[in-house]
Amino acid sequence: MFFSTSPSRSRLPLVAVALIAAASFACSDEPSNSLTGPQLQSAGPPGTGQPDIWAALAAQERHTPRLRALPGVVGTAVGLNPAGKPAVKVFTVSAGVAGIPASLDNVPVSVEVTGLFSVKTEFISRQRPAPIGFSVGHIAITAGTAGARVLRASSPGSVYILSNNHVLAASNGASLGDPILQPGPFDGGVYPDDVIASLTDYQLIDFEGGVNTMDAAIALTHPDSFSNATAVDGYGLPSSVIFDDANTDGLFDNKSVLLQLEVQKSGRTTELTHGTITGINGSVTVCYEDFFGILCLVSANFDDQLLISDGTFSGPGDSGSLIVTDDSNKNPVGLLFAGSETITVANRIDLVLTRFGATVDGSAGPPPPPPPTGTTVHIGDLDGSATGQGSTWTAHAAVTAHDEAHVAVSGATVNGSFSGGASGTGSCITVATGQCTVSKPGIRKKVARVTFTVSGVTHSTLSYNSSSNHDVDGGTNGTTITVAR
Repeated sequence: MFFSTSPSRSRLPLVAVALIAAASFACSDEPSNSLTGPQLQSAGPPGTGQPDIWAALAAQERHTPRLRALPGVVGTAVGLNPAGKPAVKVFTVSAGVAGIPASLDNVPVSVEVTGLFSVKTEFISRQRPAPIGFSVGHIAITAGTAGARVLRASSPGSVYILSNNHVLAASNGASLGDPILQPGPFDGGVYPDDVIASLTDYQLIDFEGGVNTMDAAIALTHPDSFSNATAVDGYGLPSSVIFDDANTDGLFDNKSVLLQLEVQKSGRTTELTHGTITGINGSVTVCYEDFFGILCLVSANFDDQLLISDGTFSGPGDSGSLIVTDDSNKNPVGLLFAGSETITVANRIDLVLTRFGATVDGSAGPPPPPPPTGTTVHIGDLDGSATGQGSTWTAHAAVTAHDEAHVAVSGATVNGSFSGGASGTGSCITVATGQCTVSKPGIRKKVARVTFTVSGVTHSTLSYNSSSNHDVDGGTNGTTITVAR
């Protein structure tokens, strides 16, 4: 079974789905480049050489509301039956579910016992830069997977971690700017020592019976903190070009070609695995919170999902993994977020990346900076800034580390503490420019200003000389700064 996304949540039951009222979905009339749900147009109209798949997609979407209303049915998709013919797949929590026909509109029906679909919340060590596929998580959840490093045209020069909402945003429970830990809390990550990123954006999950197409979020990080490739025993560097996008509009040209596609992923728990997409246009109910393994308390409905077999493709904590083609191209295909004992469920990566205006970072990257040549390290610049999040605000202390020749020092761990309206410690690790930022989120709006004081700097080869601390612009003494809201 799978980890829940909150420390208070227990294991998810396989029988709970029989007690959940399944939601019904209607076919969409939106154009093929819509982000709101499954589209018949994307499968290719009759006459494109795929009439059997077109008929199966039409039958599935027409009859899914009735099928999903049957007790024990947890989802539908289009796949191939044992004879290799396109069929409507019906997923059930157990064998013997009544009311499922043998065919729909002359399209064969294939019943598959999957059990309950639940979110999948070992690559658990702390690393800097952390490879994609390693443990990560919001401070309020257990652990998931850092799926990919992505870039946004709206923020040139910035890099982000891509993963799930339930991994980075605590299933809608987070605030923008919240710290992200690597490794995730379940794997020993603690605040502030293991902060690797800050939550930037997430797609809200509708838990009220509406239609979702993704469980996704991004968090701002730094290239020196988070790599864009897997560890050496993963699949390596993914492509920045998604699968099946010849017209470069950022969307799959024809999602029916994903059926039977061989794929791979690198994730926190099961690491590098290989599988096959055996279902497209999946419509499933996913359990997010249960009551002592007896009753599913919180669930969400997802349409237009990709289904990967077999059951060994993913496990607990693999949520957020980037799924790519199992070939030398490594084109992104999906974002893993849920599954059962037999099937993994993934969001379409084209919809996810379009939602955030992002692309997967497939660049080789610059070589690492040379090691410092000095003997001591000190603070050479100290600046403060603030950002607001509703009823609270976050204080940021930007620190720059130099050696005695005033050359930027990377890999220095800066420790400090907040006072004067906020309390607590924080740390950060400097990058190639010698810079890093310590943040204090959740400060109440009635607090006008807080103080940050550097308490120490550690480095593998340099000793800390606090007497040399200074501020290049003369704004502070290089040790203490006041940050105003």
